[in-house]
Amino acid sequence: MLISKHILGLEYFDSPWKIIASDANRSNSVTTFDVVEIRKVILGIFNAFPNNSSWRFFPAFFSFSDPTAPFNSPLPPESILITNLQGNYTGANFKGLKTGDVNNTANPDE
Repeated sequence: MLISKHILGLEYFDSPWKIIASDANRSNSVTTFDVVEIRKVILGIFNAFPNNSSWRFFPAFFSFSDPTAPFNSPLPPESILITNLQGNYTGANFKGLKTGDVNNTANPDE
């Protein structure tokens, strides 16, 4: 419902992360096709998103040049390269997005 409101211009998302999470078909836009993909997963027609993963991970402190249009510039990388690892590494702070979860209620422990 929230994605449909965003598409119709009734209630825009207040976060670039919500926009990215709603892009279920990974087209770098939010359209009714994303709503259809999400419904197919919910109804069990698809076991997984055909063009996306269930979870996406990004650097936690990435700053978008235009938070209202995150697809207008390259998205942050979804991986990091660690070379010469010795001991524990605690510098990999990331934000996990559940595809389709625009109200941030997904619990990765469930």
